[in-house]
Amino acid sequence: MKKMIFICMLILSHFVQAGECELGNCENGYGVKVWKHRAVYDGYWKNGKKHGLGKETWSDGARYVGSYKNGQRHGQGSFTWTNHPQAYKKYKGNWKNGKRHGQGTLYEVDGTKQVGRWENGKYIIYKEKRIALVIGNSQYTSAPLRNPVNDAEAMKNALRNLGFEVLFESELSKNKMIQVIKRFCEKVSASGGVGLFYYAGHAMEVKGENYLIPVDVNIQKDPYVESKSVRLARVMSEMKSAGNRMNIIILDACRNNPFSKTRSFFSSMTNSRGLAKIDAPYGTFMAFATAPGSVAADGKGQNGLYTGELIKAISVPGQKIEDVFKQVRRKVHEKSNGSQTPWEHSSIVGDFYFKR
Repeated sequence: MKKMIFICMLILSHFVQAGECELGNCENGYGVKVWKHRAVYDGYWKNGKKHGLGKETWSDGARYVGSYKNGQRHGQGSFTWTNHPQAYKKYKGNWKNGKRHGQGTLYEVDGTKQVGRWENGKYIIYKEKRIALVIGNSQYTSAPLRNPVNDAEAMKNALRNLGFEVLFESELSKNKMIQVIKRFCEKVSASGGVGLFYYAGHAMEVKGENYLIPVDVNIQKDPYVESKSVRLARVMSEMKSAGNRMNIIILDACRNNPFSKTRSFFSSMTNSRGLAKIDAPYGTFMAFATAPGSVAADGKGQNGLYTGELIKAISVPGQKIEDVFKQVRRKVHEKSNGSQTPWEHSSIVGDFYFKR
């Protein structure tokens, strides 16, 4: 009798596991299969296994929508839980052999997100080295500025909170700027990770070249300011030569036009408004406080408009670098009543998140 009951239970279990094909072809093609009191699968099949695009819904309300291979979640797909013990709400991204594998986003019930890479169901934390050089120049011999050093201080603190090793400098001469840039690029080269260069202060375009202006240059009178300044192209070249994975260059630099009230020979050689448009070298993301040929506000508060919004944006988790700067552009454009529109150019090939 006991043997008979056991055999009946096996048969019943087989039917429960096998389910019933209620619509279409559940062997090869499209079909809907129902496992009573357990799950429903609506999608494509191959050799009797879920294969291709499909949707599976469980009796507790959980749901998967995406791709399958040989009966397992594989490829792009999203899984939604109802009562996960770790308060997970949804995973959207790549799968392999039924497990989270590849790039994806895990959403929790409270709204927080884990954005990154999974391997065989486990979240992988890459401890990639991040090194930043932050420079603020305010106290110019002529045309001093209000906020660059404040902005640089704020950016230094924000980046350190995001895991960057930060080299901070302010009120630099040309020789000092060249020295710290070289030291920074050497550290980036040794790390092989991400290098970030942030500069706040005066900059200008001369004959199609962009220059970062040291504080000891009299930019209203000196006709040799071009030779006494640091070419942006030099910074870009040294960072590229570091051979690391990715570089980020941020310039909050077109604060005003120091030649606006002069008629010097040198002023006639500049475009008088902002920097020249340039392309980012391979593996580089470049961001400017305002569009080429335009001027950015120095700001009336503790920080300039652009850096103030940037610091807020980089602290928001789960955003790719492109999305961070889109948010900054929108906010700055709105708050300046359309007079200032930040600009970026990118040639990066991988993803970067300031904060996961």
